[in-house]
Amino acid sequence: MIKLNGRDCYFVIPESKYGLSTIIPKYVTDDDFTFMVKCKPQWSMMKEGNWSQEGGLVIKNGMHMGISCFVNDGDRYFKGTLWLENRKGKKSCIEHHFLVSGEDKDKEYFISFRHSIKEKKLVIGNYDHYKVTRYSAERPIDYSDSWLWIGAANAFKSCNEEHKHYFRGEISFVGVWGEYLSDKDIKNISENCGNVKNMKKIQNDKTVLFSNFKTRTPYKVYDDSDNGNHVILYDEAWLQD
Repeated sequence: MIKLNGRDCYFVIPESKYGLSTIIPKYVTDDDFTFMVKCKPQWSMMKEGNWSQEGGLVIKNGMHMGISCFVNDGDRYFKGTLWLENRKGKKSCIEHHFLVSGEDKDKEYFISFRHSIKEKKLVIGNYDHYKVTRYSAERPIDYSDSWLWIGAANAFKSCNEEHKHYFRGEISFVGVWGEYLSDKDIKNISENCGNVKNMKKIQNDKTVLFSNFKTRTPYKVYDDSDNGNHVILYDEAWLQD
């Protein structure tokens, strides 16, 4: 598990320049995909009307897409976001909100966000309740050069503070698949995400990465799928080096 206080976050680069990843995350959002996260937001630290209102959980930056959580009008939500474009290149955004205000504030949530390009649909939910949104645009925009962020939407110095969306709370699992996983698959992963041995039995050739954040150094969390897509603690100095 990692604890984030609104100042730190982690990332996965699109493609290792040393060729260390066996399945690269660069193109994962071009087609079908599934993002998953197990987390416990610190809702009391998220204040409406300022930069703490929304926290990124599993996000690709740019025109941000992925899973985040936010507060609004006293309610608590998780959100799935994806930017799309039509054949003329016109871009549009789909946001799908998953209300959790009726549940315990201290609850740990397992949240999944799935995309099917053939069925043109987005699905956000936990492991037994889902909300579906369909779209008419051609396809998602190109996120191949975007970084995958854990605990923020974009921590680059060049990004305006209001768009960084640092998360406040705990994250105990992250998973990324290059396919639209079934409801049964999601439930299976939610029940086994804390056990690497069981997760390796679930893993397939569409698995990009998964981690329960138990195998780590001070600066790196290991990708338990053995695909080499390790989750790195972000430091601006890393870019300068």
